[in-house]
Amino acid sequence: TKLGGIDTNNNKSDFGINYNNDIKYFSLVSKGVLEINYIGDKLKLKAINPIKINHIKVDAPANNFFKQKNKLTFEPIISLQYKFSASFKLTSTGFIGRQFSSIENIYPSYIFIYLDFTAFNSNIDEITAGNTSTSINYENVLTNVFASATYSFSKQQNYVVVNTKILPNGQRVLESIN
Repeated sequence: TKLGGIDTNNNKSDFGINYNNDIKYFSLVSKGVLEINYIGDKLKLKAINPIKINHIKVDAPANNFFKQKNKLTFEPIISLQYKFSASFKLTSTGFIGRQFSSIENIYPSYIFIYLDFTAFNSNIDEITAGNTSTSINYENVLTNVFASATYSFSKQQNYVVVNTKILPNGQRVLESIN
């Protein structure tokens, strides 16, 4: 599509190649999962081991832009529960997940979102997130007393740096810096 308007002389004009788009975005994720479950007298273990094949392709011929990424990822999830006694149990979980840049973060030309323009033109970046948590639980069903103490730690890595400019009319222009 073309973004355009009418200038002060009542002539139609477009705003240039930076505002044209004919983008084609394709994303395909294939996944295979191996799940392991173990339940013992005191121990419960669950491990989910997905392997994903990610295929992302972005093509915008009007802007001479093409990017493609094929990536094999492993995103495990593990949960462990150990029962010390009838009242106390320890639970621990952890996972690693991966996402890839959205179309808004890849496209080289300006995208009008709300009242702001974005032009990221970044690579197809991989965003890695991980989480681990541990909790100890006390349960006494006879007296209706339940208590839990939990520690959780999360981390996310994203390597896109964004430059923000504010135009005289108040609009923000976001551009990524590779």
